[in-house]
Amino acid sequence: MVTYTIEAGTGQLRPSATQDVGDAHTLTGEPQGRYVFAAFGPRGGPPYWDPSIVAYAPDPLSGSLTRVSEASSDPIWCRGCSPVGRSGGWYWLSASATRVYGMWVTGTYHDWYPAYVTHAVDDDGRLGPAYVRDFGEWDAGQFTVDVESNVLYKEGATGLTAHFVGPDGSLRQAGASNLCVATKLWGAAPVVAVRGFVFARTSIDLVGTTCSWEGPRLAPRANLGVYTEYAAALALRDGTSSFSLSSRPAALVAMRSSYSVKHGDQYQTKYEVRLFAMRDDGTLELVDTVEPGFAWEGLFHPSGRFLYVSRAPFEGAGLPPKMVVYSIDPQGHLEVVETVEDGGGAMAVTLPPQARASTGPATD
Repeated sequence: MVTYTIEAGTGQLRPSATQDVGDAHTLTGEPQGRYVFAAFGPRGGPPYWDPSIVAYAPDPLSGSLTRVSEASSDPIWCRGCSPVGRSGGWYWLSASATRVYGMWVTGTYHDWYPAYVTHAVDDDGRLGPAYVRDFGEWDAGQFTVDVESNVLYKEGATGLTAHFVGPDGSLRQAGASNLCVATKLWGAAPVVAVRGFVFARTSIDLVGTTCSWEGPRLAPRANLGVYTEYAAALALRDGTSSFSLSSRPAALVAMRSSYSVKHGDQYQTKYEVRLFAMRDDGTLELVDTVEPGFAWEGLFHPSGRFLYVSRAPFEGAGLPPKMVVYSIDPQGHLEVVETVEDGGGAMAVTLPPQARASTGPATD
């Protein structure tokens, strides 16, 4: 794991610490910038998977991480079955100020079995006991969470469902919808939720698009007309940043999509990231579009002034990890600050104590 110091004025990254934290699958930060969470396992393969989540606190000067707490869980489907033909691992991690969320998948010869895992997090970064809920082999296992409200959204059998998270981490369904505005859907995979709105990719008349819903009751709101595979969002607070747009946005949303370009008899896939300003009513205003190359994950700086776009190692295409740093000006325009080779993968931003109250939360 590599830690960078962020230059406040430019957003440029300066390597400050490198440490081996082990076989972490993915990591995430929490909204106040206090802790980083990493998901571990499998460790050596079945039957020695031993999944766990570790909470780290950053050193305010060097950025190096100190382990605060570790909590194990048992999300593995049919742990007592033969390990032949089975695999497993974490594929999603997110955190609010009070809870960390993860999704584990167990793969077999014929299917996969997702499991939801969550731990409460106290003010000192200590993790509580795991709550685990297994989902059946026909479940899509697509989730996102609104980290401000601890409302979790998942792909349902015919649309989207919303769930309140109980004190023990259990899920209580609050709403469901199989409509994009007034069009009936067969499925919707949530990609990001912020400020009480959730956005999910879906298909209408065999054409991919992204739709939005409001609140845990999932009132249908809009068809954006653009298909997105990944997205990031940042809820803006008073004093977080100043934008000279038609109206001050309630949040920033970055969506990644792709399209094909024909060169002779061959098609080449292009990837683009679209930056939207979200108003209080959930409507999105497109403010800029960039093409960072193959992009896997996005993360806003809590100030709203920078966007980090990274890709994980993509061995099949021979692509090494990479991170592109963009500045965001008051009009919402994106400008490349720098490209960090070998700097891709999962990301998190932490803040020194004096910056947390004035900057507001970050979302990844």
